[in-house]
Amino acid sequence: MGNLYHVLMDGIQDMVFVMKVENGDVFRYEFINQAAMDGTGLTTEVIGKTLREVYPNIEGNYIHRQYQSVLNIKNTVIYEDRYTSCNKNISSNKKVLYSETTLTPLFNETNDCTHIVAIVKDITERKKTKLHKEKTLKKLYENEKRFRIIAENSYDVIVLINNKKEINYISPSCQRVLGYSYKHYIDTSIVEHVHPEDREMIVGACQQAIAYQKSCRIQFRQIHYRKGWIWSELRGTPVYDENGNLMHMVATIMDITLQKNYEAKMNFFAFHDSLTGLPNRRYLNKRLTVELKNEQPLAVIMMDIDHFKSINDELGHDIGDQVIEEFASRVTKTIRKDDFIARLGGDEFVLLLPNTTLEEAKIIIKNIQQAMKKDWHIDGHTIQVTASLGITVESTNQARKSNVLRSADIALYEAKKRQRGSSVIKETD
Repeated sequence: MGNLYHVLMDGIQDMVFVMKVENGDVFRYEFINQAAMDGTGLTTEVIGKTLREVYPNIEGNYIHRQYQSVLNIKNTVIYEDRYTSCNKNISSNKKVLYSETTLTPLFNETNDCTHIVAIVKDITERKKTKLHKEKTLKKLYENEKRFRIIAENSYDVIVLINNKKEINYISPSCQRVLGYSYKHYIDTSIVEHVHPEDREMIVGACQQAIAYQKSCRIQFRQIHYRKGWIWSELRGTPVYDENGNLMHMVATIMDITLQKNYEAKMNFFAFHDSLTGLPNRRYLNKRLTVELKNEQPLAVIMMDIDHFKSINDELGHDIGDQVIEEFASRVTKTIRKDDFIARLGGDEFVLLLPNTTLEEAKIIIKNIQQAMKKDWHIDGHTIQVTASLGITVESTNQARKSNVLRSADIALYEAKKRQRGSSVIKETD
C-alpha cells in the first residue's frame, strides 16, 4: 500500500510535501513527491529533517510562519510565493517561478494536528499575466495622469474620440477657445458642432487615418458660443491596443481664424489693388482669358484720367489718391453687374464688358463720361476731372489677350491725342 501511495503521489504534477508536526512548532519532512524534487532541487535526503534544517534562512522563516498559521487556526491556509526552480528541464536552472501553496492539516482522534500536507501549484503564467496587467494598468494610469496634466494646461483643445466618432474627453481649454464648457461636448458626435459643409470631410479624414494608421490634419469651420462660425485646425492620431484594436483618436484643435483671415487678405491683395480694392492686372489677365473663350462678343475699354500728373504735382499725392478712389467709385456705379473693372496702376483702368455689342458699349461710355462731369469736391478742393477712353470690341473670339489689350491701348492713345475727355473705337489686330 505504501508503494502504491508513492506511485500515486509521484504521478501528480503538483509538488506535494507531507510534514509531520512535532512539539507544536516543529515540522519534519515525511514525504516529498517527484515533482517537488524536480522543482526545488531537494532529494529524499531531506526526509526526517525539519523545515528549519532544510531552510535555515529568511525564506524558511516565511514558510514556517505559514505552517504555524495552520496550527493556530486549525484550518487550511493558502498563500502565494515565489521560488527559484532547479528543474533541469527548464532552460535556466535559476528561473524564478510563482506558486500557490495549500496547507491542509490532518488531525487524530483527539483533534490534534499530526501532519500538514502541502500541495504547491505552479501559477507562474497566471501570475505573470496578472503582473503584466497590473503593470499595464499602472502605466496607463501614469500616462493618463500625465495626459490630463498636459491637457488641462494646454492652450489648444485636446480631444479623445472613440471608435463611434464620439467625444469621450475634451480639455477645459474648450471654454476659452470655443466658448462652451466641456460638458457641452462629452458623448456628442465630432461633427455635431461642425459646419454642415465640412462634416463629410471630417468623417472621411478620420476614417482614412484609422484605416491606414496614420495622422490626419484638417481645417474646418465650427461653431463658437459668441463668435459664430470660426476656423479651426484638427490634428489627430489614432491609438491602438496591443492587439491592434482602435482605442481612440487623440486630437488637438486650435483656433486658426486669424490665420485664415490673414490668408484671405493676402489672397485678396494678390489679385486686387490696395488703394481702390479693384481687381489688379493679374486678376484682369485671368478674367480676360476666360472671357475670350466664351462664344460672346466682348468689349474692352482702356481709360485713364486726363492731366492726372498735374493733379498730383499741384495738389499732392494724397489728393491724387483720393481722385483715383473717387474715379474708381464713379465708374463702378455706371457699369452693369457682370461687367469687370480693373486698375492697372497709376491712373489706368480697364473695363471688360461681356456679351456687349459696340452700340451697347457706346452707351456705357456715355454714362462714364457723364459721371465725370459732376463736380469733384475732394478735401476742400473743387476739381474738374475728365477721362479718355479707348474701346475695342472682339466678336470673333479668336483674338489673343495681348492683341485685345493692345488695340484698346492704341485707341486710348489716339483719344488723348485727339481731345482730352474723348473716346476712340479700334478693331483688334
